[in-house]
Amino acid sequence: MNNRIQFVRTFLPVFIFIFGMGFNLSLNALNVPSGYQLHIFDGETGEPLIGATIVSESGLYQDITDLDGNSEMPNLNFRDIITISYIGYETLNLPVYEIRKLQGRIALFPDAMTFEEVVVIGRADKKIEEIPYVVSRIKSEEIQFKNSQTAADALSAHSEIYLQKSQLGGGSPVIRGFEANKVLLVLDGVRMNNAIYRNGHLQNAITVDNSVMDQIEVIYGPGSLIYGSDALGGVVHFRTKDPQLLFGQNESPNKVNTNVYGRFSSANLEKTFHFDMNFGMRKFGSLTAVTYSSFDDLKSGSKRTEGNPDWGLRQFFFQRIGGIDQIIENTDPTIQAGSAYGQLDILQKFRYQPNDNFYVIANFQYSANSDIPRYDRLTDTLSSASKLKFAEWEYGQQRLMGSLKARLLKPTWLYDNGTIIYAYQRADEDRFQRKFGNLRRSFQLEEVHINSLTLDFEKALNSSGSNQLTFGVDVNRNSVTSIAGNKNIISQGISGGQLTRYPSGGSSMDQIGAYMDYRWRSQDSLINVRAGLRYSNVTLDVLYTDSDIIIWPAEYYTGITSSNDNLSYAAAITYNSRNKLQARLIYSSAFRSPNIDDFAKIREKNGYVTVPNPRLKPELSPMNLELTIAKEFGNIKTGTPGAGLKLSGTSFYTALDDAIVRQNFVLPDGSTTLSLDDEQLTVQANVNALKAYIMGLSGNLLAKFDENWSAQASYNWIQGEAERSEGENAPLAHIPPKYGGIAITYQKAPWRFEGNIRFNAEKPIEDYALGESDNESEALPTGTPAWTTFNFYSKYQLNDQISFNFGVENIGDIHYRPFSSGISAAGRNFIISMRGAF
Repeated sequence: MNNRIQFVRTFLPVFIFIFGMGFNLSLNALNVPSGYQLHIFDGETGEPLIGATIVSESGLYQDITDLDGNSEMPNLNFRDIITISYIGYETLNLPVYEIRKLQGRIALFPDAMTFEEVVVIGRADKKIEEIPYVVSRIKSEEIQFKNSQTAADALSAHSEIYLQKSQLGGGSPVIRGFEANKVLLVLDGVRMNNAIYRNGHLQNAITVDNSVMDQIEVIYGPGSLIYGSDALGGVVHFRTKDPQLLFGQNESPNKVNTNVYGRFSSANLEKTFHFDMNFGMRKFGSLTAVTYSSFDDLKSGSKRTEGNPDWGLRQFFFQRIGGIDQIIENTDPTIQAGSAYGQLDILQKFRYQPNDNFYVIANFQYSANSDIPRYDRLTDTLSSASKLKFAEWEYGQQRLMGSLKARLLKPTWLYDNGTIIYAYQRADEDRFQRKFGNLRRSFQLEEVHINSLTLDFEKALNSSGSNQLTFGVDVNRNSVTSIAGNKNIISQGISGGQLTRYPSGGSSMDQIGAYMDYRWRSQDSLINVRAGLRYSNVTLDVLYTDSDIIIWPAEYYTGITSSNDNLSYAAAITYNSRNKLQARLIYSSAFRSPNIDDFAKIREKNGYVTVPNPRLKPELSPMNLELTIAKEFGNIKTGTPGAGLKLSGTSFYTALDDAIVRQNFVLPDGSTTLSLDDEQLTVQANVNALKAYIMGLSGNLLAKFDENWSAQASYNWIQGEAERSEGENAPLAHIPPKYGGIAITYQKAPWRFEGNIRFNAEKPIEDYALGESDNESEALPTGTPAWTTFNFYSKYQLNDQISFNFGVENIGDIHYRPFSSGISAAGRNFIISMRGAF
């Protein structure tokens, strides 16, 4: 296996911060000068606190902070005590002379017992109550508690997302029946979806390091208004931690915080090691993080209840011994030989904040895998179950990102606050395969360069802020190069004769969009109304060369251009009653323009070859209708006295026109088959179906019995069909079976325990989209069986620095394979980790 792990050397500059302040109290200068200004701000984020209450013990000074978090303090005795309070924050009592030593800059920190945290969501850091969609937020503490191996696993373990896996090194999130390039992945405000994100199963979520995650935000439903194309099913926003500055009353010139942890999992002998260090000063901060993981072959469950004793067993695997390909009998067929891989993740962030009105964050991230075995392809067989089709099938990926994010917090005539993000990304995706007994190892190497710029602004249209306007612009350019060939594993000679996956002459995708979103809030804040419009344009350019083994029409060699534009809209109304009843109705449209992968990919799988279709059009969703009703009873805040209950339910319906599906097709010369590597393949292409629809229901329950005990439950049902020809409907691909979970949690320092159940209903074969991405060849002849797992997690906090976690997943050690997956899930899995914070 080629080692693709590349270490990136990160140089941390040495900063010398000279801090000096003269302070001289005397009997002749006991008073603060008149008009001394205070600035009250959040000690964790640096954001100004608007409406903080300030009262002096003498009664001579009472005020609340303005829109900038400021207040003018009058002339007071230096011993007078000033009380500063803000809802959800710890109250601070400071003498005037201490305030003067701090130059009037006062930091308040969240109250761990009563704080109703201000949660920001999405690219522009909007407050969660301002988002008109259903949002799941997975906090870093929850990711650490469950000890998810990858960011994709964290999504599956903590939210209503369904996860597909083609191999161990993967995880393709499914949101409301949409998957892959119909779900938008965003990392620190930068869209990860690029020109070659495919419409089958997408494994790129694992390139995000969940060890440095601050939170993962899942925004359900179409997000085309803000994000443009690709957000049909929803948006997954990975938000990594930012450098922390030295706020508050700390007189030290800097502060260093270090976190380390190690984790071991038994099912695949996972060994993960992580280190991060935060260096904070008053105006400058740095965060450095490194994570390395090694995963051995995954062991599946031994208890088989599906009625087929051999399904999912790895009876044979490949080894090359003495220069000869050989099939080796697996002594333990539950070990899925050929699934192991490793991963390295590096993050470096710098934050510079010269004042309270502006800060900038430089963000550098690098992720690389060893070559990941495509387990679903390595288990393909020919005429005999013991005759493997492939000796090698490996998938390699690297991701490099550099971004610069500026937050503008000083109101102007144009905006009250703004966010500007410029980013450069490079994504490498490589495929290597060799058929059993063949000396030629084919390769396809893809390289994508992405430059993007987003500008988001917010402006209050009246003094109370009840009328607000959000607007923005985003541009994005993708450049794709694709090469292919064959390499003799003996002579190391390179030869051609291999199809490039994407146009051999190069290709590009340009996106531009602008949006405007108006929000009105009633005076009592019980009713919120939103309405917005977005214009988007996506242009594709592809070019082929005459060296291709397929003879293309003449226009393919001079270049093909496809340009699509769209006007999307969204409207939402939310009602919040005083007795904690919430109702939300959303009506919107969305679209997804074909990218290079949809438009021009050439790919072989399971006896089919997918070829370009220049007539492919965008898939449109002219109507998305969503209704959510939620009700709270009592007190549901964790860790506080009293009992409470929250019930919520969401129903949704999405209509699709020109939905992109895969169907049989013809080559430019009229042929319906193509000969490749001595195999006759049936030609297919992505085409626009007439119509399709997806509808579903989800229900959630949160119960708090007292300050220690709580319970959660969720259930999801989704259905989708596509109209292939007049009057004929067929199942739509990517629709998961009914699924959900139940969890009970006990928490009392220093312990936390959770027991949960995860379940999936069966997926009958008649509900599969045959020949598409549902991978019916990986299921039983009757479909995917139902399954249920029992799991246990625990945490012990030894002291302020050290904690231990222990968990057992799939306690019953049952064998199961999630719908459309190409690898069976882990059997009984023991997890142990140790964390230190210094």
